[in-house]
Amino acid sequence: MRGILVCMMLGIAIAGLACSESKQPVDDVLVEGDGIRITKKDFDEYLAQVPPFARNQYSDEKLLEFYIKGELAYMDALRLGLDREAKVRKSIDLAVKQLLQKEYTRREINEKMGIADAQVHQYYDLHKDEFRAPPQRKCWHILTRTREDAERARQAVLGGEDFRDVATRFSIDDETREQGGRMGIFSKEEAPAPLKTRPAVLESLFVLAPGSVSGVIESDIGFHVLKADPAKRMPYLPVESVAKRIREQLLVPDSLVQSHYDSHKDAYHIDDRVQVRVIVVATRADAERTRERVLSGEDMAALARELSIDSRSSYRGGLLDWLRRGVAKPGIEPALESALWDVPAGEMGPVVKTARGFEVFRVEKRDYAGVQPLEEVRDRIRSQLMVGAREQAMERAFQALRDKYRVTVATPGKKATLRAAVDAGATGETRGRESMNEEELFSLASSHSDPAQRLEIYREIAVRFPGGERADDSQFMIGFVLMDELHDTAAAVGAYGDLLERFPSSDWADDARAMLEMMGGTHVTPPSPAAEVGTKATNAGDPIR
Repeated sequence: MRGILVCMMLGIAIAGLACSESKQPVDDVLVEGDGIRITKKDFDEYLAQVPPFARNQYSDEKLLEFYIKGELAYMDALRLGLDREAKVRKSIDLAVKQLLQKEYTRREINEKMGIADAQVHQYYDLHKDEFRAPPQRKCWHILTRTREDAERARQAVLGGEDFRDVATRFSIDDETREQGGRMGIFSKEEAPAPLKTRPAVLESLFVLAPGSVSGVIESDIGFHVLKADPAKRMPYLPVESVAKRIREQLLVPDSLVQSHYDSHKDAYHIDDRVQVRVIVVATRADAERTRERVLSGEDMAALARELSIDSRSSYRGGLLDWLRRGVAKPGIEPALESALWDVPAGEMGPVVKTARGFEVFRVEKRDYAGVQPLEEVRDRIRSQLMVGAREQAMERAFQALRDKYRVTVATPGKKATLRAAVDAGATGETRGRESMNEEELFSLASSHSDPAQRLEIYREIAVRFPGGERADDSQFMIGFVLMDELHDTAAAVGAYGDLLERFPSSDWADDARAMLEMMGGTHVTPPSPAAEVGTKATNAGDPIR
């Protein structure tokens, strides 16, 4: 996997060469030489293209090295005239063609889903109350390592100092310090990650009166001081920002979701399950002290990061994936499992002695056996139904293009037919997928320019080879394509959650958790243990798993 990431980084570096031609002040230059000049802005733009899982694998210094290598390779290739060689020119032309195909498919097919802009505007005008703009705040932010520093910063602001000057002096938040602590204007749903992933901090911002300064707020990353300025409120969200949501509603209306739910309620039956947060320490005395600190109001997630000796959960603030009654989970000691079922949601359990040490736990959420209400599964049903709806919309859109350009298919018996060319595929696929082995299918998926086709093949691998060498690779790529190319966040959350459920020891597990945290998602156990990962409904009557 590392080799794939290295090639990806070099490819991004070469693709981003044009960025290095931008003019920046000399003091922003990071790298300079004969014909090469990389500024901080260039590097920031390069980093923006690097997938999150790759950012987790490499330091910024290593990524800068990839960037430099890529540009040097590109420069020397031009010196040698490689771009003028017939074979290379053909590859360049093919790459441009594939890029345009991909961009056209993204804009005109995947984003529009076969629904014209006029239909979107008509729905928007008829249902405008659905799109009232949520309250927004203009936020200024100071983050410190200690409560004392945060209190000093707060008192300086209350004493009349400019918030921006105080933020520049005290804040350890690299993202906002140079802008005087400015985080921008946003609603709760649009809040940047440092706030959105910390509900207590976000709520503190939105209860502030405009122009006022918060008290010191503690979180797992430090101590916050916030200032809220009034933001000009729009009465309605602009149609461009809700176009995707409208298209999804038109493709899969609420009535279809309701109908599917009513017909397949057994698919949404769940066993008893809990989600717990744990802190593992070496001695009972340490455990009792830690438990008392949590009961007295200290942030348990922050304490888990600071104190827990369980490396598998401490970086997540001690939060474990959902546990089902009677289903063994790697890393969960029987003593802990037997104790947690008697504890109500939101309450601390007793200290439990296990082979790992002494465990302090709190039940965060609890679901009792039964059929989940529609509201709890509505988004999941819609996301799953959207897979088939998107494919049908794509077929309709391409059929319209065939009609527009009067495409005809040669009849059987002639030297070559368009259908044969399509079946063979641009990648040299000369036999049906059903006869391919796992590695051949994975290579085929990786070579397709159409994300919907790649997604379909990765899912086929997950179903046909559930225990194969590429099973976890394919499951990760299902989530990546859904998130990065099809922009279906809800389905991507489910795919990454399935990876953690099926392959908890996979090399991709940490990357999947990072993706989930970035999307603000959590791993939800599938409704039925027998459900196959990666399957999709083949018709409206099939239950979605």
